[in-house]
Amino acid sequence: ALPAGRRAALHQAIADAVEVRAAAGSGGIEDACEQLAFHRRAAGQPERAFGHLVAAGHRAAARAGLREASAFYEGALALADAAAASGPRRLELLEALAQVQLALAELPGAVRSFDLAARLSDAAGWRPAPEQRARARRGAALAFLVAGRNAEARVQLETALAETAGGAGDERAETLHLAAQIAWHEGRGREALEAAARCTEEALRAGDAALAMRGRDMAALAATLAGAPAPEAAREPGEPGPEQPFEVHLALWENDLLDDRPSAALEAAAAAFRELAAGRQAPIPIALARAMEGTLAARAGRLDLADPALREAQALFRAGGSALGEAFALDALAALVTRRGRVEEALGLLGEGVVVAERATLRRHVLTRLHATLARNRLAARAIYAAEDAVRQASELVARHGECAVCHALFRPELIRVALARGRLDEADAEAAELEALAASRGARGLAAVARTARGRVLAAQGRPDEAAAAFADAARTLDALGARLDAASALDLAARALRQAGGADRLAEATGLARRAADVLGAAGAAAED
Repeated sequence: ALPAGRRAALHQAIADAVEVRAAAGSGGIEDACEQLAFHRRAAGQPERAFGHLVAAGHRAAARAGLREASAFYEGALALADAAAASGPRRLELLEALAQVQLALAELPGAVRSFDLAARLSDAAGWRPAPEQRARARRGAALAFLVAGRNAEARVQLETALAETAGGAGDERAETLHLAAQIAWHEGRGREALEAAARCTEEALRAGDAALAMRGRDMAALAATLAGAPAPEAAREPGEPGPEQPFEVHLALWENDLLDDRPSAALEAAAAAFRELAAGRQAPIPIALARAMEGTLAARAGRLDLADPALREAQALFRAGGSALGEAFALDALAALVTRRGRVEEALGLLGEGVVVAERATLRRHVLTRLHATLARNRLAARAIYAAEDAVRQASELVARHGECAVCHALFRPELIRVALARGRLDEADAEAAELEALAASRGARGLAAVARTARGRVLAAQGRPDEAAAAFADAARTLDALGARLDAASALDLAARALRQAGGADRLAEATGLARRAADVLGAAGAAAED
């Protein structure tokens, strides 16, 4: 083996040669930044390797190579001290890394990188500008809201507003817009209206007409919710520009389904959103509304209405270039088609969804959804080993995605079903306890009902049918109160099976009644019962 000094000298010579050749080419040094980063780092030249790694990350991110970009940025971050990187260079790196981590839905990493960017300083007293610090705080808030951690998101937004008090840029308006969105989804209409009005004022002051349009639209939605007079708002056609780095309403609606707002309130919100979007003739907002309307219709057992809504949403998302939205619609449609018993058709939709998701923002988030639905589909097809592969892939995705309430609510019940099908009761019991702990920490009835259903399955497998029936019945009551009639019917059907397992005349009579109620809902929906 070559001595370390000789090896480093060779890498330096190679880097020098590559640099000369690249400088003479049409693309310049940037075309060779990956090679140069490798050789400069191996040559013990961290200050030169740092710049090439950052440039390589930018190139990878520009072509949607998010995992590759993340690796380059992480490499640069590891060299930052040795390279004596300046504060502005570190800020550039941390912002880029955080945005890539958010796009990948590596939520803990994104929060950490945004926080480092917001707190950055150097020995000379340099700090990022207030707008830059606020932008980092807003980025962390976006990561928190995807995970369903809205309280922590609000803390970040309040800090961002404090950072930009008296400022003249548009970051303050962006922060207020996001605060209005969160408040609207949580049913706090007055608070949403105030934030939206302030967003509009700040956007106009900054000269950002598109952001002001979004603020007016949000104010109109909030006024409807609050029962207040609708503010003056132009209704000319026009796409009001991208909301944030991804479709925030979609992520918030996902979490709404796990919380305490009943379907009727969510349906009213989706209808108001669609009416506003239709007035704008804005394809992506219309797609968002149709996706939510389809999801809510499926939840209520109106599969005949859900199917066309979701197909329309998919087409609009595709036409508008939203891979995240299209993958969400395909996943919801596949779940619906699986419930109707057409498992192979649903399998095709899921395959299409995975391909789309590989170029989507929030990549690990939407891929976890798809693999959870794939497990459910394969269980319906009695393909246990294929279902096990799907939950294994979902588990690997969740490991870097972080504690996301939506993904755990979708993935863990299927993991429990697979574990029970494979006879691994201890594993199923532990996973049910994890889901119960998450539901307790969140304090939301929708997620609690998911956890109770999962616990019921474990109790039934443990030979405790009376306790299982009670858990299923409890879940069914909560789900029915929230308007999730299809899932409530499935829980009733499971309760009936548990009572039959328990035996006895009284239990069998009760089981017959529960099974009849479940069959009425499932039959009207054209949905199959689940094991």
